[in-house]
Amino acid sequence: MFALLEALGGASVLFEPQHPHPLTDTVVYRPDFGRKKVGINWGIFNFYWPRTRRLVQRHIYRMTPSVTILTSIWDERPLRSYTHLPLVLDAHNVDAAAMAERFGPAHPFTRCVRAQEQRVASRMQHIFSCSEIDRQAFIERYGVTEDRVSVVPNGADVRAIAREAQQEFPPELEDRLAGRIVLFFMGKLDYQPNKAALDFMNTHLMPRLEAARPGAFTLLVCGGPVPAGAFHPSIIFTGQVEKLPPCIRRADICLAPLFSGSGTRFKIIEYLACRRPVVSTPKGAEGLGCVSGEHLLLAEAEAFADRILSLSDTPEQRRLLGEQGYAHIAAHFDWQAIIPGWQSVLSQWS
Repeated sequence: MFALLEALGGASVLFEPQHPHPLTDTVVYRPDFGRKKVGINWGIFNFYWPRTRRLVQRHIYRMTPSVTILTSIWDERPLRSYTHLPLVLDAHNVDAAAMAERFGPAHPFTRCVRAQEQRVASRMQHIFSCSEIDRQAFIERYGVTEDRVSVVPNGADVRAIAREAQQEFPPELEDRLAGRIVLFFMGKLDYQPNKAALDFMNTHLMPRLEAARPGAFTLLVCGGPVPAGAFHPSIIFTGQVEKLPPCIRRADICLAPLFSGSGTRFKIIEYLACRRPVVSTPKGAEGLGCVSGEHLLLAEAEAFADRILSLSDTPEQRRLLGEQGYAHIAAHFDWQAIIPGWQSVLSQWS
């Protein structure tokens, strides 16, 4: 969001349920249904709340913006009567594809998401997709013409992350990692793809590594909420940490064993921004343009442990993957490389 606002310049107004943005005019609305953490993300219904919907409509009527940018398919609800207002969707993924993987294509919620995404896609003057895979999905699923959808990838302030990675690693954790090969995973641990990844690492990966090399590996997991229940003794949960890059930098190998979801994964961008070697499933690295063996290593579930064992024996390969991965991410996924892609399209309404 910070990068998109930077691309828009100063003449923009942001609607959000949080505190006012420090650099942009902000309309804050309440309540925020996204605070609910039961089942789905209930924040998708924020603009269906009558009071919030009317608030948006009043401001749109007064401001008469040259273009309105949606960052979710659910943001379209207050704008249905504005048939002549230019609308642009900045799509972080293809929502219906992600829901079909999670619930199945025939599930009522999957069908609801697909119908909403179809409605929104047909209304947009333009769609920004985060990868070429997602771009083709909008074209093939919803009949969006090729000239109405372009790729603007998810990104990060790569150089800032690299600088922050040099800061001190928490000393209270260091004592628990000494002498171990440190594996690393991070993310929202109540997000379904991350929950599935954690289950895989707990029940399959860590037992395989422990059997191959007893006492050699520790898996450091950053993020919350920390799940309840019994976990492999070599897994350490930190909960949410103040600064992630020093934790990433401490790892010997970073992991992304993801089997579902859409869009591109910020975790791999951040891993590589810290120059860490990465082992990922093909699904986890989808949309990043990374080449296995050059920028990271790819492995399906059955070969994941073998990839880690091999990489743990070759420090020079780990270093090379980290450096080459960083160069790829810095060239293609730093915000300064990405912002012109937004600006070139949005300039037609300036």
